Amino acid sequence: MFFHISFTGIELKQAWVEAGVKGPDHVCPDASVCFADYLDTDRRPPAMLVIEVISVSSRSAIDRDLVSKPEIYATLEIPAYWVIDRRDKCVWVHTAPENGQYASRIQYKGQQRLPAPGMDFLNITPAQIFGD
Repeated sequence: MFFHISFTGIELKQAWVEAGVKGPDHVCPDASVCFADYLDTDRRPPAMLVIEVISVSSRSAIDRDLVSKPEIYATLEIPAYWVIDRRDKCVWVHTAPENGQYASRIQYKGQQRLPAPGMDFLNITPAQIFGD
């Protein structure tokens, strides 16, 4: 299985806009791990992992990353959505998309290994992300 890592999400956003996915004009992931052929096919899901970083402390921005975006990514059937929260040095992990919602949302801290369904080779913890 071959992956393409995108750090801006611009290509993914453009693909979603062209596909008419609900809400893509509000979504531009900070990083994503996509299938190498996602732009050339109608692959579902288009990505294995999408990552957002909470970079502002406004309530609306936080709600967008933790409430609105999970619905969009779950609708796209993306297996894992991580929200890196610098305020608490934690990562909110959303997995198991079902009917436009993630069935699981768990906060990870410290040395806990972050789950990435379908990417068992990825072995990363919040402590590594935050340099602890």
